[in-house]
Amino acid sequence: MDCRSMTGFGQAVVTAGTIQLSAEVRTVNHRFCDVVVHLPKHLRALEDELRHLVTRHIRRGRAEVTVTLSQELKDPEEVINWPLLERLWSLESALMERMRTSGRTEVRPAQPFEWLTFPGVVNSPETRLQIEDVRVHVMEAVERACQDVVAMRQREGTRICDDLQGKLRELEGFIRDMRQRAPERLQIERQRLEARLKEWTGAVHPDRLAAELALYADKVSIDEELARLASHLHEFSASLAAGSPIGRRLDFIVQELHREVNTIGAKAADAEISKSVVDAKTIIEQLREQVQNIE
Repeated sequence: MDCRSMTGFGQAVVTAGTIQLSAEVRTVNHRFCDVVVHLPKHLRALEDELRHLVTRHIRRGRAEVTVTLSQELKDPEEVINWPLLERLWSLESALMERMRTSGRTEVRPAQPFEWLTFPGVVNSPETRLQIEDVRVHVMEAVERACQDVVAMRQREGTRICDDLQGKLRELEGFIRDMRQRAPERLQIERQRLEARLKEWTGAVHPDRLAAELALYADKVSIDEELARLASHLHEFSASLAAGSPIGRRLDFIVQELHREVNTIGAKAADAEISKSVVDAKTIIEQLREQVQNIE
C-alpha cells in the first residue's frame, strides 16, 4: 500500500570541489500540484527543469524548492588576477616615469587598492561560475531532497491510511446497525398502523393495512442508500490499496458517503437509526479531514 501524505520535508547537500549546494523541498496540502522554485539569480535558467524533476516525484500538493550555493576559497590568489594586476602596476610605473621626465606632475599615481576595482582584476566566485559547471550537482541535490521528502510522505501516509481503515471499520459497524434496525422499524410501524386503524374503524382490513404499509415502506426505505454506502466503502478500501495518487478520488467518495447518510437521516423516523446516523456523520467528517492530507 503506497498511501502518501501531502506534508513532508527533504534536504540534501552536494559538495563538488569548492562548491557546496544545498537543496530543501517542503510540501504542504494543495488541491493540485503546485511547484515553486527558489534559485540563486545565476541559476534561474534551471527553474523549468527543476520543476519537471519535482513533478516526477510529487503528484499532488504544494512543493517549495530552495537551492542555495556557496563556494569556499582556499586563498585570495584564487580570485585575484595577479598577472593583470602586476601588468597594470608596471604600466602605471612606466607612465609616471615618462611624465616626470617631461616635467608633468599634475597626475597622481593610483592607490594600490584602487586597482582592485579595475574590471577583471577581482573575480568573485559567482561571476566565474557557469551553469553547466554545477547543473548536474543541482539536479543531484534536488533529486535526493525529493527522495527524502517522498520517504517522509510515505511514512506519514501509512499512518494516515491505518487510521482511515480503522474509521472505515467503525463506519461499517454503524451501517450494519442501521441495516439490522430497518426491518424492526417496519414491524413497529405495522403495529402502530394496525392500532390506529382499529381506533378509526373498529376493525383492521388486511388489504388496507398492506396498502398503508407498502406506502410507508416505500417512503422510508433506506435499502438503496445502505447498498450505495456499502459500495462506496468498498471503493474507498480499494482506492487505499491501489496507492497514490488517490486523494481527490477519496475526497469524492467521502462526499458521496455524506450524501447517502444525510438521506438516511431524513428518512429515518426512528431514534436508533437517527443515533447511528449522527455517529456515522462524525466518522465521515473525520475521514474528510484526513483525506485532505492525502496525495
